[in-house]
Amino acid sequence: MKKIVFMVILIWLVMSLSVWAVESIDSEITRITSALKGEYTLGKPVIIGELTIIPVVKTNVLSFGSDKNSSFQMIFGGISLEPVAILVVKDGIFQIYNIGEPDAGVGEIFETIPGLLPQTQTLSENAKQELIKKGRESLQKKDFEKARQIFEDLLKNSPELADAHALLGQALGELAQSTADLNKKIQYGMEAFREFARALEIEPDNPYALVARGYARLMVPPPLGGVDMAIEDFNLVINKHPEFIDAYIGLAEAYSKKGDQEKAKEYFNKVLELDPENVQAKEGLSRLNE
Repeated sequence: MKKIVFMVILIWLVMSLSVWAVESIDSEITRITSALKGEYTLGKPVIIGELTIIPVVKTNVLSFGSDKNSSFQMIFGGISLEPVAILVVKDGIFQIYNIGEPDAGVGEIFETIPGLLPQTQTLSENAKQELIKKGRESLQKKDFEKARQIFEDLLKNSPELADAHALLGQALGELAQSTADLNKKIQYGMEAFREFARALEIEPDNPYALVARGYARLMVPPPLGGVDMAIEDFNLVINKHPEFIDAYIGLAEAYSKKGDQEKAKEYFNKVLELDPENVQAKEGLSRLNE
């Protein structure tokens, strides 16, 4: 039975890789070696109803003396291809089924696969919101790299989501603050502001983009940032969304940085009116009262 499954996958793989005949083999080798830790690649997706089914293939560039007699390998231009799994996608949910040997190592690449998927899967609104929720949870846990990956993957599929651009910008801003590498700090910072701009192009009053940009501006000197520019962003949010707590926290932090402690306390107290258990506001007031 296992041999039959392998043969079906190999035939499928041959059909899915026919485009290689018209592409440069050198560029294909480069793509393969850079994807999936250099060991795995994806075949052509097949859409059946609500399912997208994609073969996962282990790849090796053969050298002189390599074993070309493995039972289920196929050889294309010096590259051996061995099917190891099938990836099934439905409504943004990924399931991977191992069809290769137990030690194929597919489990190790599971987290990498979604970001490399061809963009054939249309996500439902519920699936999009679920991914945004997961990204926010990663931000709250301070797992900024994971949040960045979630939002980048989501935007590959749904580039029209202003919230996703804004939250990606927030993740990039946090990465800029947390790295000691000056080049990365600059890179992340510029990318963050670019994502805020994209979010605001799509939705000029997007509160997440304005608040995140406000926090970023608190950390960046003029002309790109500064306390006054941050305060302007936070006030824009409050004018349109008077119960948006993060904007009040931002104003409190901005006025504290500006040296206006009474104004900072005023906004922290406003936060507690809206959310009596808010930890950031309590800690902020405690800090100001020391």
